Amino acid sequence: MSSNPDGWRGVKLEHGHLIDQIKNATAKDWENVCITLGLHVRTDYGRGSHAVAYKDTVCAPADRSCLVLTIPKNLFAQIQRDMFKKVLYFGIESGRYNEDNMWKAFNIK
Repeated sequence: MSSNPDGWRGVKLEHGHLIDQIKNATAKDWENVCITLGLHVRTDYGRGSHAVAYKDTVCAPADRSCLVLTIPKNLFAQIQRDMFKKVLYFGIESGRYNEDNMWKAFNIK
C-alpha cells in the first residue's frame, strides 16, 4: 500500500466540504461505517477504550500491517478528517471502496 508516498496524508478529498457533516460522529458511527465498508472491527482487543478496524477477519490483532484505523471512544471534531482519510486511503489502495462509498456509509450524499 505505498503508491502514494505521503500515505493517507496525501489523500485529496473530492468532497472535503462534507467533512463538517461528520464532525460530531461518534465511535459507534465510525464502527458502523467501517463494518459497512467491509472492514473487520474489534472492540475486545487491548486494554484501552477504543475499537480497531482491520483489513479483514484473517488479520491477527498483533499484526500492525493489518490495522486500518484505531477508533478512540471520545472523538473530537478536529480528528474526523484524518480518520476519514485513513479509511479512504486503505479503500483506494486496496480497490475495495472509494470516497463516495464512504459518504454513503455515513448516509451523506
